[in-house]
Amino acid sequence: MQGRKHSKDEARQKIMSYCAMQERCHFEVQEKLKSWHIPYSIAVDLISHLIEYNFLNEERFARSFARGKFQLKRWGKFKIKQKLFEKRVSKPCIKLGLTEISDEDYKTAIAELILKKEKYIIAENKFERNAKLKSYLLQKGYEWQDIQEHFSKEHD
Repeated sequence: MQGRKHSKDEARQKIMSYCAMQERCHFEVQEKLKSWHIPYSIAVDLISHLIEYNFLNEERFARSFARGKFQLKRWGKFKIKQKLFEKRVSKPCIKLGLTEISDEDYKTAIAELILKKEKYIIAENKFERNAKLKSYLLQKGYEWQDIQEHFSKEHD
């Protein structure tokens, strides 16, 4: 939409198509409309239209985002929460999104990531190995208490 002016109907069709491709949050849609140089008053109308016709649903987006990032990229809850916050998703929706991740699956993911990463870690002793594994899990967005719980079970 850069370069030439589009009518409100053309913009509506393009933004509906954009939202139909995958789940979007309000912020992403606002940014896309802004990049197309759509005036604010029209953008507000378009967003309300998308919400009315269920093209845009923040709760659905948060659930889909959390489920996808956990299953595909194996991100932890902290990282998912941060990314949703960056996308300006509301706190209640973030909380609902994180309910898509069961505690059992979360603990299993930690164990799987450790097994996978262990093969590539070069460490002089078990302390150094564990420190590197914990650092890796923190980078993936797993909470310290969950990481510690896994390692304390390892020593039982």
